[in-house]
Amino acid sequence: MHALKKDGKIKTPISLIIDPFVIYWENTKYSDVNATSNAASVGSDLTHFKAIHFDKAMKSYKPHEDEDKHFFQAEVLVEEHIPIRYIKEPVKINI
Repeated sequence: MHALKKDGKIKTPISLIIDPFVIYWENTKYSDVNATSNAASVGSDLTHFKAIHFDKAMKSYKPHEDEDKHFFQAEVLVEEHIPIRYIKEPVKINI
């Protein structure tokens, strides 16, 4: 998202607030960092969910904070799609 904003490909990025209930869905997985990273710990039990560093993943990202970048990219991976009723609100991202 930051690279797209910097390149002018998106003007106003938004994030979607999702109902936390989705973490309990069957086949949902959790990654403590970007799921494609070799350093990622990805799994479907709540131990993996609890391994997410929410204090770092939810803070405002600043590019110069390289030591926290990988935590900022933690993921909750939902199979298929999230029905609209679970999307609570869009939030503008100030980057």
